[in-house]
Amino acid sequence: MDDKDIERKIINILKILSKETAPLGSNIISKKLKENGIDLSERTVRYHLKILDERGLTKSNLKKGRTITGKGLEELNDALVSDKIGFVISKLEALSYITDFNVEKGSGKVPINISFIKVKDFQKSLKVMNRIFKKNLALCNRVVIFKKGERAKGLSVPVGSIGIGTVCSVV
Repeated sequence: MDDKDIERKIINILKILSKETAPLGSNIISKKLKENGIDLSERTVRYHLKILDERGLTKSNLKKGRTITGKGLEELNDALVSDKIGFVISKLEALSYITDFNVEKGSGKVPINISFIKVKDFQKSLKVMNRIFKKNLALCNRVVIFKKGERAKGLSVPVGSIGIGTVCSVV
């Protein structure tokens, strides 16, 4: 097993712990790892948890299991930066391939960025956007508005908000 493989396993253990509020034992962590395609025995998980404890990334709660520490959350965020960058790049590539907007017909698919604005700030936001559009500082001056109860790209518009979709720069 190389160092990268060990670090990958440790990061996955931290991910699991970061999603829980209660302490988790090695048996539950082992099962959750298996759900993510990582087959580690409870004994091996305990070994990695010991390393995490020594680094101050997890804290033992006696027989109840482990919780992630603030230092562990920082480590997890730092470790996931390259994963996040890779994910964003692959997502942008996928979005560029699904774009089939036809300018002449005014129809087709185009990726959008969605922002949720409080209803009370909506008119002010439109005025700011209008100034940006007039100065040609935006890729496109088209927007789509999502109201309460509507779904925007799988997201529900929160109560008291309005969704604004703008054309993504990947276009």
